[in-house]
Amino acid sequence: MSDPNESVPSLQATAPEVPAAPPSLPAAPPVQAAPPVQAVPVQAAPPAAPAPAGSALVPAGPYRVPPGQAPSFEPYARAAGSRPWPILGPAVSVFAVLLWSFVVAGQFTTSWMSGGPLPPAIAAAVVLLTTFAAWIAGVRRGVLAAPPRTTTHLVGRAIATALLAFVFFVLAVFAATVAGGVSSTNHDFLLALGLVVVSLVAAVVGPTWTWPSRPAGTAGQRRVSTALWLSGAVVTVVAGAELLLNG
Repeated sequence: MSDPNESVPSLQATAPEVPAAPPSLPAAPPVQAAPPVQAVPVQAAPPAAPAPAGSALVPAGPYRVPPGQAPSFEPYARAAGSRPWPILGPAVSVFAVLLWSFVVAGQFTTSWMSGGPLPPAIAAAVVLLTTFAAWIAGVRRGVLAAPPRTTTHLVGRAIATALLAFVFFVLAVFAATVAGGVSSTNHDFLLALGLVVVSLVAAVVGPTWTWPSRPAGTAGQRRVSTALWLSGAVVTVVAGAELLLNG
């Protein structure tokens, strides 16, 4: 009979082998604590300047207008206390040119340096053309000084300017006629000189009344204005010489 211990395998012989644990890693160095953060003092912003009285915040935009404020259509700002006269001022300027051209052209119709007088038709055309040019310039200056609200206002201004200039002209000629009629001697030269002086004063006063704070013109405009004044002075001197020599 066999030994029972021989038929049972040994548990120690059949048990699997457990692998050995790997060597342990070196210990990590100790972590140093971060230095404390120092607070940086922040300077307070300076107080904003107080807004001017009556001002309000306006949304940004090139075509925005503050509430309650109408847009201005004037191309140039007027000085304080100045007031344009878009009808009276141009009328005085037109009257100046009309009176001056009437006196000068009227003198040339009676005598001329070449010997023959200037035809009345040409003299009338000169008076009409110069007066029309002055009328256009005066109305344009009035529009720049105080733009009209509508086209109807512009047409009304132009008509009123022409009528008022004609009334001034009639009054000046009537006064000269009365002054010449009451005198027993011939004062044609003095009367003509007086009318020219009146037209000169009106030519200076008219633009000032039309646009008291008008900006300075360009170099080209100043040259044209100087040429016109010099031409008018030469023509006036020639007409005065004709009146003195030929009567």
